[in-house]
Amino acid sequence: MRPLTAIVLGAVALRLAILALRHDAPIDMEGANYARLAQNLHDGLGYVSIRGTVGTEYAPFYPLTIAALLPIVPDAQFAGELIAVFFGALLVAAVWLLCVEVANPIVATVAALLVAVAPILVTLSTSVLTETPFAALLVLGIWFFLRTLRRWRAGDAAGAGAAFALAFLTRPEGAAFVVLAGLTLTAAVLRRPGSLRPFAAFAAVTALFVLPFVWFTYYTSGHVVFDGKSRINAVEAAGLRAGHSYLEVADAVAADGRPIGPEINLAYHDPRGEAPAPPMGDRAVMALGAELRHVRDLEYSFRLPAFGSWPLVTLALLGLIASTRTRERRLANIVILVSVATLYLALGSVWHFWERYAAVFLVFAIVYASQGVEAARAWSRSRRMPDIGVFTLAALVALSLAVDARQALARIDAPERNLGGWLASHARGALVIDASNLAAYYGDAKWLPLPYAPERASRAFLDRTQPDFVVLDARRRNDYPLLARWFENTPPAADAVLVFTAASADGPLRLFRYRASAHRRLGLHGP
Repeated sequence: MRPLTAIVLGAVALRLAILALRHDAPIDMEGANYARLAQNLHDGLGYVSIRGTVGTEYAPFYPLTIAALLPIVPDAQFAGELIAVFFGALLVAAVWLLCVEVANPIVATVAALLVAVAPILVTLSTSVLTETPFAALLVLGIWFFLRTLRRWRAGDAAGAGAAFALAFLTRPEGAAFVVLAGLTLTAAVLRRPGSLRPFAAFAAVTALFVLPFVWFTYYTSGHVVFDGKSRINAVEAAGLRAGHSYLEVADAVAADGRPIGPEINLAYHDPRGEAPAPPMGDRAVMALGAELRHVRDLEYSFRLPAFGSWPLVTLALLGLIASTRTRERRLANIVILVSVATLYLALGSVWHFWERYAAVFLVFAIVYASQGVEAARAWSRSRRMPDIGVFTLAALVALSLAVDARQALARIDAPERNLGGWLASHARGALVIDASNLAAYYGDAKWLPLPYAPERASRAFLDRTQPDFVVLDARRRNDYPLLARWFENTPPAADAVLVFTAASADGPLRLFRYRASAHRRLGLHGP
């Protein structure tokens, strides 16, 4: 355990150092959703999102953990980052435990070291995002599940139930692992004497964690919702599959100003809102298409230096071959490979594949890369050659640390903080239309996306919505070619008044007060 303790402490120190260097870095747009949910929970406003709706499209575990930390860490972004660091350390430990169960402590130490320095895992464990907590809980659940299949102890089964349930409450893909483990243990009850207690422990603990969330979704929406974002994903997938751009689908507005896109239409975010979605047959076809697309997406991700590039992939392939030829590791390989396949199939619900989705697959690649180091060392010894395994591992760690340092020292440009500071001091609680939700997050304001539509339709949308402010971010002007004149001048409204400008190296953010009548209502008098 001594090497593990040193590696975990080193991983925490690396992540805290990066947070210290990048303390002014803005929160991620997805992270702003989780942080606002947590802040509203802490303030007694309920599970309310940055859009002002009940946030059933966001799984609750991560916002709840942030909210629990807010009494001692009053900044939601920093609280979320600290929790991400904790789960980053837990992921290192969970991978070590899994590799000890699969192979031996030496392989486990190599795997823990690679997880501790892998650039994409370091980035995600210093960001307010769910991928690191999900990966840590998932690996911990797989370790408990493998121990259950080998020893049939109720305690291991209960641990698997808790870990998989919390993974589901962190990201909806975790539901697939609850089902996988449940079906496996159900089959065991029918065939193996003595497996009833582990099955009962798994079922009881899983229900203890999951049922309160199921009740909450039923109470707020009138029906059971296991994935509140499925309608949004389905509509976006249909539009992207048809060849449209993401913004063109997500933030679409009709000619009369009615919001259509699933990100801009609040009906998709209101638990009781009626919003159209493709029928199940079409969604199944889209899921199949997404699965085929993700082969390319994963291949592209693993070519990036943040994923370790070709040295790690080579070691992972070598380790997979060596591991599958080892009889003692057969059950572990079955569990791990079935888990990878399950995760891959679960991602069929999304069409747009963000690189951070591939990070969980990187964890499993590292499990096999560590066995690849073991195989390379054995091959070197058998031929009385220099230790190729250690040399490759050292090169991979050095490459990872170099990428970590480059990312930590990268330029920070966060004008949203300045603009949000003005909002917080002048118009807290206002409704802001912006391409990004960051200014609204830092300004303690509500947010809706900037419409992706021609000028006339966009103006009609603003007339319908009657926002308090509109933000035009010069860095995003090329993303909205239909609104080019707005970015060059002002939104076309008689009472659209420029009230604040936040400087940026790539162009300013300009804040326009949109409707004077609304601001008289808020009690605002002047910029």
